[in-house]
Amino acid sequence: MIMRMFSLAALLAAASCAQSGSNAQPDIRGAWTVIEIDGTPIPADVPVTVNFAEGGQINGVGGCNHYGGTYAYKNGVVTISQMIMTEMACMAEERMGLEAKFHYRMQDDLNVSLQPDGALELRDEEGRLLMRRQG
Repeated sequence: MIMRMFSLAALLAAASCAQSGSNAQPDIRGAWTVIEIDGTPIPADVPVTVNFAEGGQINGVGGCNHYGGTYAYKNGVVTISQMIMTEMACMAEERMGLEAKFHYRMQDDLNVSLQPDGALELRDEEGRLLMRRQG
Protein backbone atom coordinates (compact mmCIF):
# COMPACT_ATOMS: atom_id res chain seq x y z
CA MET A 1 0.00 0.00 0.00
CA ILE A 2 2.76 2.45 0.94
CA MET A 3 4.61 1.54 -2.27
CA ARG A 4 1.49 2.19 -4.38
CA MET A 5 0.98 5.59 -2.73
CA PHE A 6 4.60 6.48 -3.39
CA SER A 7 4.32 5.32 -7.01
CA LEU A 8 1.15 7.36 -7.51
CA ALA A 9 2.77 10.42 -5.93
CA ALA A 10 5.84 10.02 -8.15
CA LEU A 11 3.64 9.61 -11.23
CA LEU A 12 1.63 12.75 -10.38
CA ALA A 13 4.82 14.73 -9.75
CA ALA A 14 6.28 13.61 -13.08
CA ALA A 15 3.06 14.51 -14.91
CA SER A 16 3.07 17.93 -13.26
CA CYS A 17 6.67 18.56 -14.35
CA ALA A 18 5.92 17.42 -17.89
CA GLN A 19 2.93 19.74 -18.10
CA SER A 20 4.79 22.76 -16.77
CA GLY A 21 7.66 22.09 -19.19
CA SER A 22 5.30 21.93 -22.16
CA ASN A 23 3.92 25.39 -21.33
CA ALA A 24 7.36 26.97 -21.23
CA GLN A 25 8.31 29.08 -24.22
CA PRO A 26 11.31 27.92 -26.26
CA ASP A 27 14.37 30.11 -25.64
CA ILE A 28 14.88 32.23 -28.76
CA ARG A 29 17.92 34.16 -27.50
CA GLY A 30 21.01 33.88 -29.64
CA ALA A 31 21.98 34.03 -33.29
CA TRP A 32 19.66 32.90 -36.06
CA THR A 33 20.28 32.54 -39.78
CA VAL A 34 17.37 33.30 -42.08
CA ILE A 35 17.00 30.40 -44.50
CA GLU A 36 14.07 31.56 -46.63
CA ILE A 37 11.73 34.45 -47.13
CA ASP A 38 8.32 33.92 -48.72
CA GLY A 39 9.38 30.45 -49.84
CA THR A 40 12.55 31.70 -51.54
CA PRO A 41 15.78 30.21 -50.14
CA ILE A 42 18.46 32.69 -49.11
CA PRO A 43 21.66 32.23 -51.16
CA ALA A 44 24.58 30.97 -49.04
CA ASP A 45 26.68 34.06 -49.87
CA VAL A 46 24.02 36.52 -48.62
CA PRO A 47 24.20 37.11 -44.86
CA VAL A 48 20.72 37.49 -43.37
CA THR A 49 20.95 37.09 -39.62
CA VAL A 50 19.05 37.89 -36.45
CA ASN A 51 20.42 37.99 -32.92
CA PHE A 52 17.85 38.01 -30.13
CA ALA A 53 19.87 39.46 -27.24
CA GLU A 54 19.21 39.87 -23.53
CA GLY A 55 16.95 42.71 -22.48
CA GLY A 56 14.75 42.60 -25.58
CA GLN A 57 17.38 43.90 -28.00
CA ILE A 58 17.64 42.59 -31.57
CA ASN A 59 20.36 43.12 -34.19
CA GLY A 60 21.77 41.52 -37.31
CA VAL A 61 22.42 41.87 -41.01
CA GLY A 62 19.56 42.10 -43.50
CA GLY A 63 21.54 40.98 -46.54
CA CYS A 64 23.36 44.26 -47.01
CA ASN A 65 22.77 46.61 -44.07
CA HIS A 66 23.10 46.18 -40.34
CA TYR A 67 20.01 46.79 -38.25
CA GLY A 68 18.88 46.93 -34.65
CA GLY A 69 15.73 47.32 -32.63
CA THR A 70 13.73 45.81 -29.82
CA TYR A 71 11.56 42.74 -29.48
CA ALA A 72 8.93 41.35 -27.15
CA TYR A 73 8.32 37.62 -26.77
CA LYS A 74 5.09 36.46 -25.19
CA ASN A 75 2.87 33.41 -25.59
CA GLY A 76 5.04 32.02 -28.38
CA VAL A 77 4.88 35.19 -30.49
CA VAL A 78 7.75 37.58 -31.24
CA THR A 79 6.91 41.22 -31.99
CA ILE A 80 9.73 43.40 -33.31
CA SER A 81 9.68 47.19 -33.08
CA GLN A 82 11.77 50.35 -33.20
CA MET A 83 13.87 49.06 -36.10
CA ILE A 84 16.78 51.16 -37.34
CA MET A 85 19.35 50.27 -39.99
CA THR A 86 22.36 51.54 -41.84
CA GLU A 87 21.83 52.83 -45.37
CA MET A 88 24.61 51.30 -47.43
CA ALA A 89 23.85 50.49 -51.03
CA CYS A 90 24.50 46.95 -52.20
CA MET A 91 26.00 46.43 -55.60
CA ALA A 92 23.68 43.51 -56.34
CA GLU A 93 20.05 44.53 -56.80
CA GLU A 94 19.02 41.02 -55.76
CA ARG A 95 20.38 41.67 -52.26
CA MET A 96 18.50 44.95 -51.93
CA GLY A 97 15.24 43.23 -52.91
CA LEU A 98 15.89 40.40 -50.49
CA GLU A 99 16.64 42.85 -47.71
CA ALA A 100 13.44 44.79 -48.38
CA LYS A 101 11.40 41.55 -48.15
CA PHE A 102 13.20 40.57 -44.96
CA HIS A 103 12.49 43.87 -43.21
CA TYR A 104 8.89 43.78 -44.42
CA ARG A 105 8.45 40.29 -42.91
CA MET A 106 10.07 41.39 -39.65
CA GLN A 107 7.16 43.80 -39.17
CA ASP A 108 4.79 40.82 -38.80
CA ASP A 109 4.19 39.02 -35.53
CA LEU A 110 6.30 35.86 -35.72
CA ASN A 111 5.15 32.56 -34.26
CA VAL A 112 7.82 30.47 -32.55
CA SER A 113 7.59 26.69 -32.76
CA LEU A 114 9.82 23.87 -31.57
CA GLN A 115 10.10 21.15 -34.21
CA PRO A 116 10.43 17.38 -33.55
CA ASP A 117 14.08 17.49 -34.71
CA GLY A 118 14.86 20.10 -32.01
CA ALA A 119 14.95 23.05 -34.39
CA LEU A 120 13.23 26.32 -33.58
CA GLU A 121 11.29 28.04 -36.34
CA LEU A 122 9.84 31.51 -36.76
CA ARG A 123 6.84 31.70 -39.07
CA ASP A 124 4.56 34.55 -40.02
CA GLU A 125 0.83 34.53 -39.29
CA GLU A 126 0.16 32.72 -42.57
CA GLY A 127 2.59 29.94 -41.62
CA ARG A 128 5.39 30.92 -44.03
CA LEU A 129 8.84 30.01 -42.73
CA LEU A 130 11.15 32.96 -42.13
CA MET A 131 13.88 31.56 -39.88
CA ARG A 132 15.06 28.24 -38.59
CA ARG A 133 17.71 27.56 -35.97
CA GLN A 134 18.91 24.02 -35.44
CA GLY A 135 18.72 22.80 -31.83
